[in-house]
Amino acid sequence: MRHNKKINHLGRTSSHRKAMLSNMATSL
Repeated sequence: MRHNKKINHLGRTSSHRKAMLSNMATSL
């Protein structure tokens, strides 16, 4: 919940990114 999360977000792998996108889609 810190600004650090933003940096980590960019450092995440494509796999993780895909999972996050899926999660977002589910949220919508």
